[in-house]
Amino acid sequence: HQSQPNINRWMTDYEQVIRARAGNDRKGNRYITVKDPSSGKSKNLWHHKTFSRDAVSFVAFDKDPNIIYIRAYNENYLAIFKVNITDPELKRELFFSLANQDVEGSLIIDYEKKSIIGITNGDKGNIYFDNQVKGIQERLNKALPNTINRIHFVTDDKSQFLLYSES
Repeated sequence: HQSQPNINRWMTDYEQVIRARAGNDRKGNRYITVKDPSSGKSKNLWHHKTFSRDAVSFVAFDKDPNIIYIRAYNENYLAIFKVNITDPELKRELFFSLANQDVEGSLIIDYEKKSIIGITNGDKGNIYFDNQVKGIQERLNKALPNTINRIHFVTDDKSQFLLYSES
């Protein structure tokens, strides 16, 4: 993809097509532009002052190409929301939040199933939504207590994986 001035972040969808970009305007304000999958036209969905409470950042696309996951404030803490880009009001549906702390991690995506299976959670280890992976994580935590265990899958069928463990 050709370089564009003032753009500092790009994001692809599940088909590895560049669909979102973030940048700064001439006044230093942030904006997010998303390409509509049906028309191919880009539209500016969010525009806000840098470091404001209105700040939005993109996190991932859903397998439904009209759904984007964003990070924004939910009361006083950052959370992950689902937004349908075809909704003129861009209503936010809360997807994931943590009590009394920001959600700063990345969504963990199973590209074979085209689904979100969890979220990275810094020094507390990953949080999984997928029951199969959650079970593996629980067994690992029991076998390796007092450590932070992160699963990195190697095979598509999830029968073999690389484990990163630290304490």
